[in-house]
Amino acid sequence: IGCVSCGAVMLLSYVPRQGSEGSDMPVASDDDSLNGGEAAVLVEHAFDASEVRDLSISWRAGSVVIDVYDVDSDDADIIVEEECVGDETAEADVRHGELTIRREGFENALSDDVVASRLLVHLPSGVAQSLGVVHLESQSSDFEVRDMACELLQLDVVSGEVDVEDVRAGSLEVEAESGDVEVDGSFAEHVSIKAAAGDVEVSTAVTPTRTAIEVASGDVELKLPRKASFAAWVQAGAGDFSTSFDARQSGETYLVRKGRNSISVSMESGSVRIDQR
Repeated sequence: IGCVSCGAVMLLSYVPRQGSEGSDMPVASDDDSLNGGEAAVLVEHAFDASEVRDLSISWRAGSVVIDVYDVDSDDADIIVEEECVGDETAEADVRHGELTIRREGFENALSDDVVASRLLVHLPSGVAQSLGVVHLESQSSDFEVRDMACELLQLDVVSGEVDVEDVRAGSLEVEAESGDVEVDGSFAEHVSIKAAAGDVEVSTAVTPTRTAIEVASGDVELKLPRKASFAAWVQAGAGDFSTSFDARQSGETYLVRKGRNSISVSMESGSVRIDQR
């Protein structure tokens, strides 16, 4: 399973353990790197993967890792592991096909700090490649997501770092108040990026049919295939727009090749750059 040491998460080979759906299995942990050296407890939940279509995670503080394990059985479980301090643990349940995992954050009794915790979500490969809506909310935490496919990926980032790699989705929606967001994958239909502040980088292996970028005071970089064809309408305001593509500019319009796909950019300040992958 995951090995945690000195605040870093390292993923080792994982063999799922069977348990009743939604069951909590507290396990003692030797790790004391959370929250000033207090003893941590590992709580495990097991959910029937066949009943899960959508995934929603909201995490207040700490870190979240979503990984995938190979399994041949049709009755595999989704394993949710939380390493935390104290008696307060995250809420995790399945309703109407959505697995919801939520931790709002609890104050440390010895200080005003919010108690941080670590979450590991182990998805069976079959489920990880056929999800519907995946909604990830980082209030002040770090997310790491790898090798997943879904219809819609939604990222809401208040602060913290979100690192998404090798994810395939029809549509991508990113809202960032601050923090750093890096997304690498394939998004064919629609990409929406709203950045109040912080840095957002989205790299896609295919050119989305429609892309909308709104920037208040952040920096956004969109990376598209070298042979991308698009028309970008740019309202720069006090912001800075640039592209590495050979674009023909006419007023606020930038045309690349035949302009088959549309990109709209609206900025108050900050910067937007459209680059080649």
